[in-house]
Amino acid sequence: MIKTKLKTQEIKEKNNTINIKVIVLLVLLLLISSSSPFWHIKFSKKASDGIFGFSTMRSFLYSFGTHFVLFGASIFFFWILHLIPNIDDRIKKIKRIGNLGVGLYCAVSCYYLLFVFIDSSNSPYPDFYYEIAFITISIIVSFIIYRIFRFLSYLKTLEEERQSNSKNIIKLSRDFINEASKKLIN
Repeated sequence: MIKTKLKTQEIKEKNNTINIKVIVLLVLLLLISSSSPFWHIKFSKKASDGIFGFSTMRSFLYSFGTHFVLFGASIFFFWILHLIPNIDDRIKKIKRIGNLGVGLYCAVSCYYLLFVFIDSSNSPYPDFYYEIAFITISIIVSFIIYRIFRFLSYLKTLEEERQSNSKNIIKLSRDFINEASKKLIN
């Protein structure tokens, strides 16, 4: 009985630290993505320190920041949808529609982030090759992110079921011990 309580406490503490780590990571991502559109301000307009095909670092950071904020927001919305419990079929439908919308939002942000980092202007390949590759990669990345949050929901459901089963086993064990002790006394 004492060992069961200690294991249950240990598992709860472990899950709380994992939840805290996930929340801290998501808050950091949210802060970084929400501040990214403003990073370009500290760089000079007339500098010639270009990167990834951009003429200046300022123009790169401006383009990156405006697209990364969309990516960070899509991750945040995936997380919000992950927190909503599946109470009934109506909520499940709403979550499916929400996940589809957020997935498209995430795919679009990934598409534009790829254009920021991959310079296709001096390429021997036609532009539509890059567009097809970028669309494919962005959809795959969006789907992977969706599956990660789906997996986190699955783990959360498993943990809730395990805790419920553990409580039922403890209750049944107590009932059995009480009945056995009553019969031994009589």
